[in-house]
Amino acid sequence: MCQFHLQSSFFGLNPSNKLDIHQSIFYFIYGTPGFTFNDVYHMPVHLKNFYLREFMDLKKKEKEQIDKAQEKPAPTIPRRFSPK
Repeated sequence: MCQFHLQSSFFGLNPSNKLDIHQSIFYFIYGTPGFTFNDVYHMPVHLKNFYLREFMDLKKKEKEQIDKAQEKPAPTIPRRFSPK
């Protein structure tokens, strides 16, 4: 009789990564409104990466616009006379 000693060949995540997985889901839901836990949990990884990348780009552009709007030019003092 032949016995097969198969080792686990699955190369995915192990149960010790559950905290990391659920943390990333939490941050995804918290940061990108409109997604539910089930949406994100069952979403393919490439789509999660796409949505996170797009959201981060959007936030970066918003920050640049806010920073640009908050830049104040140096105040100029109007002179009524010019010294000689």
